[in-house]
Amino acid sequence: MELYRKNILFILVCTLCAFISVPAFVWIVDPFHIYHRDTWLNKDKYHSSAESFNNFIQLKYLNTCDMFDAVLIGNSRTSAFDSIDLKKALPKCKGCIKLKIGGWITSEHTRFLQKAIKSKKIKNVVFMDPSNITPQSQNRIVLPSLRDSLFKRGSMFVACLHVIDLFNCFPHDKLGLVQLNKVHSYLPENTKEFGKISLKLHLKKRVFTIDDTVLINVPDNQLLSLIRKYPNITFHLLFPPYRNIFSDTPILDWKPMSFFVKNTKELSNVKIYDFHDIPHFYISRNWADVSHFSPVFNKFIAYCIEHSLHTITAKNYDAYKQHVLDVLKSFNPSDYPERPTTFEELVAYEESLHPELKKQKVAVEKP
Repeated sequence: MELYRKNILFILVCTLCAFISVPAFVWIVDPFHIYHRDTWLNKDKYHSSAESFNNFIQLKYLNTCDMFDAVLIGNSRTSAFDSIDLKKALPKCKGCIKLKIGGWITSEHTRFLQKAIKSKKIKNVVFMDPSNITPQSQNRIVLPSLRDSLFKRGSMFVACLHVIDLFNCFPHDKLGLVQLNKVHSYLPENTKEFGKISLKLHLKKRVFTIDDTVLINVPDNQLLSLIRKYPNITFHLLFPPYRNIFSDTPILDWKPMSFFVKNTKELSNVKIYDFHDIPHFYISRNWADVSHFSPVFNKFIAYCIEHSLHTITAKNYDAYKQHVLDVLKSFNPSDYPERPTTFEELVAYEESLHPELKKQKVAVEKP
């Protein structure tokens, strides 16, 4: 009888240790960068399904708590955004979840966005680099279920994270975990560290041209359909410069921005922001590669949303186009320091163009 009790106790202890040790191991290794940013175990390591899983968790929090009413969505250039900055930028915003799918898969972006909108909580959508072309459907799993994770993907990490995260109802901050908006930032936040990995390119003075030839009244753009379907949601569309500023033939691709300007001019729930007139974007030291710029620009973009800067409409479009060409014509890389631009310098640049911003800043800081 006593041997029987010992065997039962042994089985219970082993089972309990298994239930504790496996999640603890996942917590420590943290391949999805959910619990920690970078440790000696997960540094520079990123599980193939982490992006989808992080999005899945954030949608779960959107539906199970009342802390979020805004969503940031887009490609890998959304990674360096801090949702706290966007919360400050958006009027009366409770909180902002961050959804990300690397690459130009706008059909998948809109699928995620529809999932978020179905919560009936979303009041603001911030969309980075929306496309004017709706690509063909992709064979890609964007919302993995528990069954998919366990049986199709065969990942113990995914299974354990489902157990740890998916079924608890508490926000990450109350559990002492990394905030969701801080998860998997693509670029280093430290400006000095960023300078170490920046491109060693030097833009010569050259003639830029703009390509903004687009069709009007295109019926099958999924994002445009969502904008028209949900007039009570404000859509903030962001268009920073892209890889073509480093090409031998620097043609600025304005087709996506121009498409939304021309096709939403009758809609009041759209705000379009373009940043091709910021000379600091054309300094190679502010880029990690031909697609990803310094994280200080993400913070600066949030600042511009807060103060309604760089907004483009059908009325000011032509004047803005000429303004960008004038800025680029007078741009000289040697006029800027041999280091990445800081957020403070970007704000100072805006204040030099809009003195009222400095007055607002003084008024806010005054006790």
